[in-house]
Amino acid sequence: LVTVSIAVAFVLGSAPSAGAAVILPPGSIPVPNSGTFLYMNSEPGDYIGQGIEQLYTSDDSTIRGSFSQDGGGFFASVIQGNYDHWWYVDFAAPPGEPLVEGSYTGALRYPFNDGAPGLSVSGDGRGCNTLTGQFDVNEISQASTGELLVFDATFEQHCEGGDPAFPTPSHDVKSLTQALRRFCKRSVNFSEVCQLS
Repeated sequence: LVTVSIAVAFVLGSAPSAGAAVILPPGSIPVPNSGTFLYMNSEPGDYIGQGIEQLYTSDDSTIRGSFSQDGGGFFASVIQGNYDHWWYVDFAAPPGEPLVEGSYTGALRYPFNDGAPGLSVSGDGRGCNTLTGQFDVNEISQASTGELLVFDATFEQHCEGGDPAFPTPSHDVKSLTQALRRFCKRSVNFSEVCQLS
């Protein structure tokens, strides 16, 4: 579960097709109800998450997120200490479409997601050459100025066609499920990145 919310200008479009409904697998670490954090619950055998549960918060990590200028993608980084741990999370609507609240199935590795939603979660020196997955954009909240206040998403990623999952809310043998939530306490303009630490 990667949870991050940020403030950035965003233009809403049509809703994606129904489908994903990613479910966060049970874990032993309490997941915060608010704030800026990245939570990951990786299944045994998953290369990216190494089969362990992890939580990074703005208290122990620098968490940043931003939208692409065309509104079609959200990109976040989580850096703990002097790169003791580091994670990159990318969500993208199919090319030419805005990223909006809803479920995205059939995701392929971003940025090689020709015609499909894009997803990529990598970090600590590990990444997928190819992947499949799904993600849900649960909430996008904007200020009256158009600035994004909240981005909340969950996803499931499968590397190299494997069964174990790296989910952030999800369940599957070789997938990673993560939720990204962040509440930005200050206003930022379109060109700025909201820093969550």
